[in-house]
Amino acid sequence: MHKKRLRKVSVELIPLSHPAYKMMTKIRERHHRHIRKAKIALAWKKKIKPDRDGHVLLGKCKKASDLQREISAWDFIILLNKEVWEHEKFGSKRQKALLDHELCHAAQAYDKKGKRMKNDRGKYVFRMRHHDVEEFSEIVDRHGIWKHDLQVFADALLKRRK
Repeated sequence: MHKKRLRKVSVELIPLSHPAYKMMTKIRERHHRHIRKAKIALAWKKKIKPDRDGHVLLGKCKKASDLQREISAWDFIILLNKEVWEHEKFGSKRQKALLDHELCHAAQAYDKKGKRMKNDRGKYVFRMRHHDVEEFSEIVDRHGIWKHDLQVFADALLKRRK
């Protein structure tokens, strides 16, 4: 008799009672009021392996497609690396920073008049935001702050230091 191999599920919705939701709510109220109408779910992503450059994904914000919004209530799902999140050295300070970072990807869509967009079903429309800076450290080492977005980022770092 052959033993059936079961495919392991790598994603699991985090129960609404988990403390991460309370943490996310506080961060949203303080820094992300522009997406207060968005319904955001949290999910664990398990057994994440480093990419070929050795980077480990800590989290990822995903916007629900129109089809997904038809079959569930969520506008966004934030995937969190379960092993990293629960590691004793990661801690609540980093957990908050990670949630805040992922929430920055979620954005309200606005029309040409600056009003919040809704679809033909009356649901708010959202979009994904990209990172403010994308650059390699060796390029900054070789060429310095050569782009405007790098300058804005460097100014934010200097402001944080003070």
